[in-house]
Amino acid sequence: MEDREYKALGTSFIVSYGSQDTELVYKVYERLWKLRKGHKVIEPLADKDRVFRMVTELNRYGNLAYFYYKGTLVGVVAFNINPDFVWWGYMVRAVEEVFVLSMSDDYAGFGRIAAQFLKDMCRENKCDLVFAGAFLGSNNSYKKIKGYSEEYPTYVCLRKDCDSSDG
Repeated sequence: MEDREYKALGTSFIVSYGSQDTELVYKVYERLWKLRKGHKVIEPLADKDRVFRMVTELNRYGNLAYFYYKGTLVGVVAFNINPDFVWWGYMVRAVEEVFVLSMSDDYAGFGRIAAQFLKDMCRENKCDLVFAGAFLGSNNSYKKIKGYSEEYPTYVCLRKDCDSSDG
């Protein structure tokens, strides 16, 4: 897929899907690997080889979107388009966020750009919803059972909300 201009929240970016630059892919992996440090769940369980393979595979299939602002890489969005996302519905298509990664300390607010990008991906790919974040929401019964101590918020955007123009 070729580079394209992407406008979100009043700013223009150049977005490329996947990269032939192995150093850039490695830079994404390194930045992602550093983020595990200090995380109560991820740090003790993270596997360096698995993280590297995941980043490499997402890149190979064009599922890493690199965002450039004025020639500088400011962030990366990793995503999947899943044609049969949920067990409770038939052929529910979803854009799944794998990770959002800010690549520049000089550019604030990349998360908002990524959130809009995922909504736009939902609309463009005729998906039913965007699934972003992880699997456990904060309003759940797991908190009442000893041992379930970490919360992972989940965010869902239904297609009707993705179709609304706010970007």
